[in-house]
Amino acid sequence: MTEPQVPALDPSAALASAAPPGPAAQYPAAAAPRRRRRWPVVTLAAVVVVATLAAGLAVWAPWTQPPVLRPAGLAVGPATANVVRCGTPGNTIPDPGTLKYRVHATAAAGQGQAWAATSLTGTLVATLRYVSSSAFYCPASTFKATLTGTPA
Repeated sequence: MTEPQVPALDPSAALASAAPPGPAAQYPAAAAPRRRRRWPVVTLAAVVVVATLAAGLAVWAPWTQPPVLRPAGLAVGPATANVVRCGTPGNTIPDPGTLKYRVHATAAAGQGQAWAATSLTGTLVATLRYVSSSAFYCPASTFKATLTGTPA
């Protein structure tokens, strides 16, 4: 009788099958994680916030000086003066108040290289606060006046 033929085993194949599986063999092939693209949205939001703040600061601009009105040399903005007094003659106290003038030209004519107002209109609002001394007091008050005229 003849012996059946048994295939010969290759010793390197036996070692390869006995080796522990590698990282690729341990885990099934997984799809790459989906990348979240939030950085463009965050960057755009940051740019919008910064641009809005810069525009607001440029409009507000507290460091810019008010313009000087030529040729009179008058400056636009608040001014302080003790012109309102309260009390009896010889016994007065300053009455802290606010006078707000709003005047604009309604007509103008060219003179040389500039425009000169020929007609003006506006309003005056005065707001006086309550003040008192040991001898008397002055109540708070407000009045409004309409201004019209021509420059001298």
